[in-house]
Amino acid sequence: MIRRYQRGSVRKKNGNYVLRYREDCFTPDGKAERPQKTVILGPVSAFRGKNEARKAADKVMQQVNQVAPRPQASITLGEFWAEHFKPNLVEKMKRNTRSMYEQLWKNHIALAFERVRMRDISGFEIDRFVTTKYKQGYASQTVLHLRSVLSKMFKTAVKWRWLAENPVRDIEAPPTRVKRQQRALSVEEVSLLLDRLKNPVRLIVMIGVTLGLRIGEILGLSVEDFDHGTLHVRRSWCRGHEGGTKNGKDREIPVPPYLGEALEEYRRGRPPSGWLFVGAAGKPLSDRNLIQRHVYPIAGELGIPHFSWHSLRHTFSTLGGNEGTIPAVVMKQLLGHSRLSTTDRYMHDLAGPKREAVEKIENLILFPHKKASGE
Repeated sequence: MIRRYQRGSVRKKNGNYVLRYREDCFTPDGKAERPQKTVILGPVSAFRGKNEARKAADKVMQQVNQVAPRPQASITLGEFWAEHFKPNLVEKMKRNTRSMYEQLWKNHIALAFERVRMRDISGFEIDRFVTTKYKQGYASQTVLHLRSVLSKMFKTAVKWRWLAENPVRDIEAPPTRVKRQQRALSVEEVSLLLDRLKNPVRLIVMIGVTLGLRIGEILGLSVEDFDHGTLHVRRSWCRGHEGGTKNGKDREIPVPPYLGEALEEYRRGRPPSGWLFVGAAGKPLSDRNLIQRHVYPIAGELGIPHFSWHSLRHTFSTLGGNEGTIPAVVMKQLLGHSRLSTTDRYMHDLAGPKREAVEKIENLILFPHKKASGE
């Protein structure tokens, strides 16, 4: 039975007074054990007797009993990753998140802490690790992810009552250092691109700037997802793999008139089911091939600065947010953000404003000289 309080024993050994007590911990297989730990209090000559050595021991034990009220894990971080954290948590994550965790562990965290017991890793050591990575020139986002992975591991160990505290909790995030600023396209840039691009790339860009969908969500659309003026966002397609939406929730996006006509025309003559933007192999098109082979060459000819697929989403949110009359909660629903817990409760009530919002954004981007009212 694990004790919550102990006094320890004091004795002489090799000319020193030593304190011995039991250290509550877990073995790598999750079993509780109580190995003996020895602390040297000092030379016998430094004390006037055993009673004085006992007082010194009591100070040590007071700290032990306060700091470690429950057993600590004797498992190393590497053992925890391989035997518990990876199979029970990482392998259940979405593909992209799982890949990120595995790469950060292999290339960074394991090199520093794999053989160190979790209970021996202090906040100072983690702070030094994070700071070193930042000074080595890694992007702020990468350093932040390293901190997050470590925090998730220790938080899990605390939740399982293997550790008393999470040493990463109070470690501050590094200063933001953006290597390439994400940007929104201007209305003029969008107009120039749409005049030159051909389908399906043209339609993909239109969906991105007028509905704010992620590129993976656009490529994950099926023919059936467009139904009676509404686009059903149910899945994503990324790097050859099908997955769910980013927040795990489906959403319905009202399609404005001009985009709706373009979708109907593109869908006409195609099979009634299957991927909407399908390649020769029967799978969705590659986002990398589309932007590198079709978008960037034309953008270069037009003198449009570098942008990514995600820039289309930034364009949508920037123009929609700055327009001023579209409620922020409507924009969050259209973008598929999940941080506002109350958003779902207003989904049906906001169906009308959402349709007005996408029509306003369509007019702002595709018909800049036309009033948002449609006049």
